[in-house]
Amino acid sequence: MVEAAENNPLPPQDQPDKEEDQMRNPWAYNNYVERYYHRFYKEITPADPHSSLFLPFPEETAVPEEMNLDQFVFMHSNKMILVGISKKHHLCQPGVPIDSISFTIKDKNLAECNISGKKKHGAHIVDGRTIVCMISSGRFVFKIRSLVKGKLVEVNTNLLTQPLLLKNSPEKEGFIGIIDPFQKEIGTIPEQFTSSIVYEEEARMGKQQNK
Repeated sequence: MVEAAENNPLPPQDQPDKEEDQMRNPWAYNNYVERYYHRFYKEITPADPHSSLFLPFPEETAVPEEMNLDQFVFMHSNKMILVGISKKHHLCQPGVPIDSISFTIKDKNLAECNISGKKKHGAHIVDGRTIVCMISSGRFVFKIRSLVKGKLVEVNTNLLTQPLLLKNSPEKEGFIGIIDPFQKEIGTIPEQFTSSIVYEEEARMGKQQNK
């Protein structure tokens, strides 16, 4: 667990306070996400270079071109970032099963790390394409990426025992992880991703066109 320090939004669990609770559980506070998080999305399809889709049996599995693999990047006012899958993601659609969730990537368990100090010593370094979670669903395996460069402070281990959080509340309790972005990365985030306003407007327009 991260030690309390200046600019550290995640004080130790044995010193809980409202700021910590809001950071970890922002959805418990009315309009907290809207007020304190800048919300961005990465629109991803199976053909995208950032695609998180992996096919264990490619010769037996047809992949719809329109399959949604979007992810979100929510940046807190203190610059810490929540990452996860968009509520439009294929996994969140009715009838799509979630068979297993794993934070073990290439024999490294991302849930097991000893982080200390305000510089987050011991945290896993992520480069944007780093896989931070793998989710099995039928014949598909979804590799969820960090999307931003920085230090992986924490993964949401609640998903291991409550996998439906990912499906039912992907942008809230079902988030994948928390990242402390590198300083030079912070200013580029609005350029790299789609704002929530644009993303949601595109969704509304898509629904109107499909009527």
